Amino acid sequence: TAKQATSKRSVCHMGGFLPPFCTLSFVKLIPYGRKSEVKSLTFVTADSCRTQLERLTQLLVSAFPGSTVYQHTDLCRVPHDILNNKVDAVFLETEVDESNSLDFVRMLRRQKKSLPVFIISQAEDLREEAAKVGVNDYFVQPVTEQQLRDAIQSVKDKENAS
Repeated sequence: TAKQATSKRSVCHMGGFLPPFCTLSFVKLIPYGRKSEVKSLTFVTADSCRTQLERLTQLLVSAFPGSTVYQHTDLCRVPHDILNNKVDAVFLETEVDESNSLDFVRMLRRQKKSLPVFIISQAEDLREEAAKVGVNDYFVQPVTEQQLRDAIQSVKDKENAS
């Protein structure tokens, strides 16, 4: 079982390439038990649909107990979270509040080439383009807890091999 703490705040425009006002929801699930038993991971998620964000957060926390998940309904705070936290992976819907996530990934790859980025989409249509811009994996909804675990494990295996 986990205890949940959430907070919301409005933030201002960052970087000039995304909408001027965004809402951030931060979710930290703290597992009961000894801290040394849990390898805490940090994820950033973005999806225009709050329900999808909540579902993804539940899946991530279930797959990785003790995880911290930064949730966004737009892309404007994602760079801030990536720069100011040790983020283990980013999960994006293909279109987030009228912003194209693949364009965002192109910009992200200029500075954070090795940060794992995953796309979760309603359709297959952008899988090929996502691979070209450096997305680690592309999921068509509904995504499962096992798919998330496998995706993160695959990234860790590649890191360990190099």
